[in-house]
Amino acid sequence: MSSQTTRKNVTVSGGVDGLILGDREPGTYDHQLFVRVFFLSIIIMGSVIVATVIWALPKGSGGYAGPKMDLSSMFIEGDSRPDPKNPCLVVQSHLEATRRGMYKTAYSFLSKDLKARVSPEAFEDNARGNRLLFLDIQSYRFPDYNEEQGLADVKGTISYGFGGVSRVEARLVRENNEWKISETNLVFQ
Repeated sequence: MSSQTTRKNVTVSGGVDGLILGDREPGTYDHQLFVRVFFLSIIIMGSVIVATVIWALPKGSGGYAGPKMDLSSMFIEGDSRPDPKNPCLVVQSHLEATRRGMYKTAYSFLSKDLKARVSPEAFEDNARGNRLLFLDIQSYRFPDYNEEQGLADVKGTISYGFGGVSRVEARLVRENNEWKISETNLVFQ
């Protein structure tokens, strides 16, 4: 007898005609189909999860590390050495730490006198209450500062992605050879 595959038409429950190859039972096909559908489902779910995560990221976040910092104040006219801890950069670092919710770091930029008047908890509550001022920041602009007798005055702006601008004014004091913020005002224009 030769081994030959025969096709038989059979009626499956519900009156649907089905095909069986040789002596195989429909259960074999059900198992293979189940495995294929299972793996296909995993691939689809993974794709949906990845797409959802990408969609949920802030727009323009591909490689976006945060607002642009103004480094122009690092170089003082007539001095070839950059000053990486000048008052403009201290204010920008303070604002950026606040924007990122790093309140302990932001608080560390404050002077002893200001810390005596404002507790870390009060500072954090104030920062959270004004969080709208720290959303969608595109860049900081603090080109220079005025220094006199251990005090520095800094004026600059924060530009937002939606087109708005906030004016920032800060006074800093020297403590242990570092600039610390003794007063700051941030006003959305």
